[in-house]
Amino acid sequence: MLVPKFLVGCATFAQWAAPDKEPEFPDPAAFGQVEAEFWNSFHKGNYDKIPELIDRYQELYVKNPYHAKAAVRLGFLHVWRLTEWQRAQDFKPGFIDHATLCRTYFHEATEMIPDDARYYGFYAACEMAEADIHKNERNLRKGYFDMLEAVKDWPQFNGFTAGFVLSKLPHTHERYDEGVDFQWTVIDECVGEKVDRQKLDYRKYFSQIDLSGVNRVCDNSAIAPHNFEGFFLNMGDMLVKQGRVKQAKMVYRQATYHKDYPKWPFKKVLEKRIEDAEKNVSFFRKEVQPPKKPDWPVIMFHSEFACGACHRAS
Repeated sequence: MLVPKFLVGCATFAQWAAPDKEPEFPDPAAFGQVEAEFWNSFHKGNYDKIPELIDRYQELYVKNPYHAKAAVRLGFLHVWRLTEWQRAQDFKPGFIDHATLCRTYFHEATEMIPDDARYYGFYAACEMAEADIHKNERNLRKGYFDMLEAVKDWPQFNGFTAGFVLSKLPHTHERYDEGVDFQWTVIDECVGEKVDRQKLDYRKYFSQIDLSGVNRVCDNSAIAPHNFEGFFLNMGDMLVKQGRVKQAKMVYRQATYHKDYPKWPFKKVLEKRIEDAEKNVSFFRKEVQPPKKPDWPVIMFHSEFACGACHRAS
């Protein structure tokens, strides 16, 4: 049935004229309690606490769908649940719904907090994950271009997000090399110059970087206690998958230069990565298909520490 053009125009105008969804932050005490539990669980890597935390944030959100911070946290929890799926005691087909739910909650977050590019980057990542699950090429392309916009808005943060998502692609895919380039862009943006791709030594930049504003994500923080080390672990993995072993070892070693490295829970993982880099080229290129858990070394994206590498506290 053909829809009259004037009705199409009315529908478009009605949507355009709808009021914005404005954020509200009620019940600060109740939110503060669940927030404390979230960060305690996240920094300790208590993956099994996720369902309980989802219930508690949903309770806040159901009471008030304008609770932007509850929406953000629900998006994060569904990302964590999906990304570290190997840690689940009972991986069921319904796990794929975490991609839909993370996209939904981050979409609501971006509606209410449109000026925070982090949330738009996570939204785009969830868009791509959901589209990939459903093999919906149109939505996958939309998610990709949304991600490019997010990178443009905050390259220091979303450059990593984009590269991390693209790292799951086959190493022969045209977008895989772009994912590696995003990682180099993050470094360039953080240090304020184009670094030497073959002789990188981040030690000379530690005292030079202004870590205020958008550059606050260029180092470790209360939110991501080992952001620096996790970044270079992931980037090294991506280079190994490309077959650039020498360059990968150089990149891995950057993590060891940080003052927090001795306290990093995954330093032994990184040291093993350097030792086994040549062997890992073929392993990292093997396809991972949930729910079958791989019994070979996998890139950080597919690992049990995909979130923990940056966020697990000492």
